[in-house]
Amino acid sequence: MSTSSGATALMEWIVLVGGVEQDEWIMGVAWIAGFRTEGGLEFGVGPNVGLNQEGNHTSSMVVAGGATTPFGDLYVPLNIAVAFAEGGPRITTLMGWISG
Repeated sequence: MSTSSGATALMEWIVLVGGVEQDEWIMGVAWIAGFRTEGGLEFGVGPNVGLNQEGNHTSSMVVAGGATTPFGDLYVPLNIAVAFAEGGPRITTLMGWISG
């Protein structure tokens, strides 16, 4: 779906395993709804649910933003997300690739 400003509405599922660098693991799934501009800037918000290595369930609200840069047929998204949860905010950077 496109808007009159040239932005495209988007919905994404993000699966993340974090905390590995601290000898922990935290698995999470977020459902982000937002917008992406023709220039590759994106912003979204949505719920997140997680599970840590002790088996504790968590839930939070995520706010994310970033940009996707094209390199020929390869696109590289770089995003920063903040999850607001009990115990304080969690900040995550995400980088990936999209081909085609």
